[in-house]
Amino acid sequence: DNSIAISNGGYIVATANSTIEYDDMNGNNLYYKDLEGANGFFADATLTSICDANVIYDAGADRFIMVTQTCQGNSSTSEVIMCFSKTNNPLNGWWVYRFSGNPLNDASWFDFPSIGVSTNELYVSGNLIYDAGGFNQTCLFQMTKSVGYAGGTYNSTNSGVWYNVNDGNGNP
Repeated sequence: DNSIAISNGGYIVATANSTIEYDDMNGNNLYYKDLEGANGFFADATLTSICDANVIYDAGADRFIMVTQTCQGNSSTSEVIMCFSKTNNPLNGWWVYRFSGNPLNDASWFDFPSIGVSTNELYVSGNLIYDAGGFNQTCLFQMTKSVGYAGGTYNSTNSGVWYNVNDGNGNP
């Protein structure tokens, strides 16, 4: 569960399941932290089980985006956490957004986040897994990137969740 993103400015952001690291192009480590806990990246003692972190560099916006999730396998505590770097230098901080990992309120939890971007939108896909076990369906968060990059508030006019997504054969 690792990913890496490299900016035009020479910053490297790498994630490995529940850690994050920044380096420069000369191999110098600039920052390394666990994502969870009071002393972690999020500086939040309530975040005690983080996993599946992914990071990308959005060249059009010259910023980084990181997405991770809580990993307790329970719909009542499941969260999807989306982060937007405030500048192209990850050391300058991040805007952090927390969303329910049970967006359909159907006793399922979010797993295996993947990130995609278009010119204006961020897309985060993942699997919804029933609390009792077994695949429910895929869901997709869609968000206006400019709101995240500005530290704004997400609402029904600039974000949404897609579900009941089927493949070409009509299967979830």
